[in-house]
Amino acid sequence: MVLHDNETAIDFLYYESIAQTIKELLDDADDKPMTIGIHGDWGAGKSSILAMIEAAYLKDEKVLCLKFNGWLFQGFEDAKLVLLEKVISEVTAARSTKGKVKEKAKSLFKRINWMKAAKTTGQIAFTYLSGIPSPELLTQISQSAKNIMEHPTEELSLETLKKLAEPFKGIINEEIENSNIPHEMHAFRQEFEELLEEANIDQLVVLIDDLDRCLPKTTIETLEALRLFLFVPKTAFIIAADEAMIEYAVKEHFPNLPNTVGATSYARNYLEKLIQIPFRIPALGATETLTYVTLLLAMRLLDEKSQGFSVLKELSKEAIQKPWIGNTLTVEAINNAITDPTEQQQAREALMLAKQISPMISDGTNGNPRQIKRFINSLMLRKQIAQARGFGQEITLNVLSKIMLAENFNTEFYRQLNIWVSNSSNGKVKELTELEKLGNDGIEKSSLDPNIGAEWITQWSDLYPKLSDIDLRPYLFVTRDRKTRFGVTFQSDDMHELADKLLGSEMVVAGEKETIKGLTTSEAEKLYQYLENAVTNNGNCKDRPDGIIGINLLIKMHKGLQTKYCTLLETFSIENLGGWIVQPIDMFTEPVARQQYKRLLTKWKDQEENKTLSTFAEQTFKLIKGN
Repeated sequence: MVLHDNETAIDFLYYESIAQTIKELLDDADDKPMTIGIHGDWGAGKSSILAMIEAAYLKDEKVLCLKFNGWLFQGFEDAKLVLLEKVISEVTAARSTKGKVKEKAKSLFKRINWMKAAKTTGQIAFTYLSGIPSPELLTQISQSAKNIMEHPTEELSLETLKKLAEPFKGIINEEIENSNIPHEMHAFRQEFEELLEEANIDQLVVLIDDLDRCLPKTTIETLEALRLFLFVPKTAFIIAADEAMIEYAVKEHFPNLPNTVGATSYARNYLEKLIQIPFRIPALGATETLTYVTLLLAMRLLDEKSQGFSVLKELSKEAIQKPWIGNTLTVEAINNAITDPTEQQQAREALMLAKQISPMISDGTNGNPRQIKRFINSLMLRKQIAQARGFGQEITLNVLSKIMLAENFNTEFYRQLNIWVSNSSNGKVKELTELEKLGNDGIEKSSLDPNIGAEWITQWSDLYPKLSDIDLRPYLFVTRDRKTRFGVTFQSDDMHELADKLLGSEMVVAGEKETIKGLTTSEAEKLYQYLENAVTNNGNCKDRPDGIIGINLLIKMHKGLQTKYCTLLETFSIENLGGWIVQPIDMFTEPVARQQYKRLLTKWKDQEENKTLSTFAEQTFKLIKGN
């Protein structure tokens, strides 16, 4: 069984204490609006805490709890307006039979449309009256003002812009001139309060996730929408994000502001103004890591619904409630609490292996739950691979986990271990004998470079079991997949690291722009194949798969790959495709790929199986029609 890397309402780390505390704060809010921040590194468990808060409100009819993920809507519309539409739509859907909810919602949607028109017609009016396209309009129309300025005859003409401006003349004269932004903001807030009253909602709780994965503009627009439009009585907003990434977004969005205001940075002041109550998820300590690793290993051995696993969860909870008094999760406690002999044995095995590896996993991952889970997944999957290939009996988890500690947390030493094993006739490493016996003195006597982590190697050598008398060839064989993933083999760790980064967020991918630009054609093709395999292996195309952002940047820098990407897009089943698949046309600069993508847009636009896809394709197709 694979341990899924998704948010969960099942609590292994006693995060329910944070979720419960936040719920109590919301319950005591007395109708006052509130913003709460759940801060932590990526993979710290922020999304899981949101899932627990959502679960706590499922049976409360007076509280409406909504989730919003700005990352899913990035790139298509103004993030502020998307959030407003999402909140109003969900309130209306949940309370459509109450009072004048539909009437109030209709009025609010009209105000949102006014804001859209004010933004668009302000730009088009300038074009219509002056004959000169504004930079903002150019960006909106073709998604690439730079490309238009360089090739204006290929992208837009003055006549095209005038035609675009013509339908908005009435709106410019009748709507925009009869109102203004301050008036609309005030009216929106007032009507939003009235909507909540009509909907008979005691409290609206909006859970905002993955904001730290968004680009700075989207991040700031989402936060501003909360404070400027939705921050009214009976509302609460819980924002799960790494505060360092939010601060980065502030600095990028407001580059000309002073670095500091008083004793703190401007970015920090901005964040503190938006978020009233911050919760910081701490990195896992020694006890938390031990209990977490024990439970993850036990999930692979015990049925989640078994008495043994339930008891183990309770013992783990008791151990991390007061971690400063020492670890209470012991073999003796397991023997006393679990009655079934088989389950008792499996729980003991999980605990003993966790005790062996958790100290170094804790140090190597900095106590990050997601990275710990990935280590355990990789450990168990490699054991399964060995069994499938017929040498499972030669692989024990305690030896494999020790080898993997070196592979993951000290790659230089892991390379040296490979060299030693390669030079051995029986797979046993005599150099490890000195290390295991003499510790630091053994490192000095060996051929190891002391700069690759003498203290770490000494700690690793002391771990059970000792490896000097064990044939390590099958273990290194099963761990040598480090450079081969998704069917692609990389010749260097640098390429492997780059490939992994291109599976990440937009900010992470954007940071590799210059590296990608310097790739050879062969390297780019291999990297593209890796990302394409990662995307197709995902299986779920409703949400944007990891790897698409990386592909977008890769084909921009290496145009020869654009036709391959179009061919990939053609293979997706239309029925379950999300709107993410519709890309700006200026992404395809290679003529053959550009025509291929236009044909694909037409196909998506005209089909009737997937209305969302059809809508996105039609909007994009309108922007390029006639070019």
